[in-house]
Order: sequence, then structure tokens, then C-alpha cells
Amino acid sequence: MSRIHARISLVSFTLVTAFAHAPAAIAGYYYSPVDPPGSIASEALGLNDSGVVVGEYSVQTGTGPSTSSFQYGFVDNQGVFTTLAPNPDSICGGYGPMCNAAWGVNNAGDVVGTYFTDDGAAHGFLYTNGNYSTFTELNVPGAGSTQAFGISNNGLVVGQAIESSGDLGFTYDISTNQYDTFTLPGLPSGATFVPFGINNAGEVVGTYSSPSGEFSVFLYTPGSSSYTLLPQNPAAVIGFFEGTFGVGIDDAGDLAGNYSVDGSLGFGFLPYVYLDGTYANFNVNLPSADVYNSGADGINNLGDIVGYYSAPNGELQGFLATPAPEASTWAMMLLGFVGLGFASHRARGRALLRA
Repeated sequence: MSRIHARISLVSFTLVTAFAHAPAAIAGYYYSPVDPPGSIASEALGLNDSGVVVGEYSVQTGTGPSTSSFQYGFVDNQGVFTTLAPNPDSICGGYGPMCNAAWGVNNAGDVVGTYFTDDGAAHGFLYTNGNYSTFTELNVPGAGSTQAFGISNNGLVVGQAIESSGDLGFTYDISTNQYDTFTLPGLPSGATFVPFGINNAGEVVGTYSSPSGEFSVFLYTPGSSSYTLLPQNPAAVIGFFEGTFGVGIDDAGDLAGNYSVDGSLGFGFLPYVYLDGTYANFNVNLPSADVYNSGADGINNLGDIVGYYSAPNGELQGFLATPAPEASTWAMMLLGFVGLGFASHRARGRALLRA
């Protein structure tokens, strides 16, 4: 099914169930690849409520010993792809393949992401109002590296700052140009965290690593006195560098992320959504997708999901998933259409009688 058909189905579903939050009544998803032209690999990392998707993709140049690959950020607006030009200071084409990566986009078209310079430092970037030609560099004062991962619809950027004293989370308000750093209150010695997403309420989701190296999902509102560690996904394999990963959050507090599984090569990931306090796991239903290596990176307020899956050549490919209604919802929709038809028929009949 095409992305246009999937979007039409989702709009019909939303109209009939406008009184309910869309992700709460899903039977599955319609899947579409996110595949920038000329790419050999891609990953969809974020999206907004208009279906604009951002991420990163790789291209290959040259042949034989001269073959090189470079990674660029992209914006996908309903199948129209825009490549984000690398910063002149990035290592793209110099000491490495990483040009930039776009991680988040909000409803205003503001895009955030990260690029690296040849000294190994990371820098955040911000494109505003759908203008992808000029960006603002994001660097937390005093930090050696800054990575921007998410942005809310009210213009609050979230990410990670690496300082000599340790790794911190940060927020950046695009209306005031103010940075604020934070850590998780009472963070145990040896534990780390990476903030990935933020919603309009200022709630941050990310991945927490315990002192023993097990991953779990954390929720935290900067400035509050405590944070929440969610229970592990019941299907997750728990161990060193394994567990449940939190990445995306919408304004209702629904989450998207990945969990560890025993894959065909002994190690892998699968995606989940976390709705109303319950994990809902799913497989990416696209031809040749590796069922043991896929993940969810972002969720919007319609319940659409973006992420990645492993293709037969071993490269990652991006995907967009839109919720499919439950059978009961289809029945309600059909009844609604019948009702509309009956009402229209009666209206025409009354008009004829008056004539």
C-alpha cells in the first residue's frame, strides 16, 4: 500500500474516532519504506503531525578501492526529499563519512540534529520554519560535545552534552536562545542516560544504563525532584548492553523504542510502542525485512511511527508505519457511512416533496 493510501486510511480512521487518541485502537500498521533517491542505507529518526519525516541516509561514490560512503541528514515531505547540506567544518569528505544526521522535527518545520568535526567533537544544529539552507549551531556552553536529538512543538530542543565532569542532558529554548542542563536526580554512580525525545509538557524520554550495563526507559521532567524508570518490556532479553530503549514520545505520553531479542545472529532488536502503560510489540511488515533487527525511533500525535529495519544486504532502511484500525472501528466507520447516506437520501426526498 502506498503512503498516500495509508494516509487516507488513517484520516478516515481519525475522523470516525476523533473522540479517542488514535494509538489506543490499532490492529496493526500500514508500512512504507523511507528511501531517499540514490541511497544505499537510511534510517528514519523523527516525524511531525503532518507526516514530515527526518533522518539520515548513506550514499556511495567511486568504485573498487576508491569507493567511499557519506552520510547525510534528510527531510522527507510526502516523498519530496531534501538533503541537508553539511556544515563546512564537518568531517564529511575529510576524515570520515559522517556529514550530519537529522533527529527531530516539529509541526513548525524546525529540524534538529548533529554533525561531527575532525577533532571528534559533536555539534547540534537547528533549522527553523522549514528553511533548510541556513542553520543555527547548538553548543552547550562549556561542553566538549553537544548532540541535539528531539524538539517539541512548542520549540524546546533536548539532547546530550558531554562535559569533563560527565554527561548531562540539556534543553534549548529556540524562542529565548537559553540553554539549561540537567542530570537525573540521585543518578547512581556508574549509571548513564541519554535523552532522546521531549513533548509539549516538557516530559523527556530516553535510555538509562544501569551500573551493570542493562538498559531501560526513563521519563523525566527537567526541574523535578525524581525520575521514573519504566518496567522492562516483558519480551526483552535483559543483560549487559541489552534491555529496553526509550527514544520517542508524543504529547499524550505514548512512547516508541526498541527492545533486545535473541536474533538470528545471537543479538538483535525489535520495535515497540508504549500506550496507556502497556507495551505493544510489533514486527516491520515489509518485504525482506529482517525480523530480528528493526526498531522504532519516533512517534507523532497521530500514532504514526518511524524507524529502521535491516534489508537483505545487511544495510538499514527507514520505514514509516501508520496505524490500521481495529475491526470494530471499521464497522463503526461503515455504519457512519451508511448513516450519512441514509440522511442524504432523506434530505433529497424532503427537497423533492417541497418542490
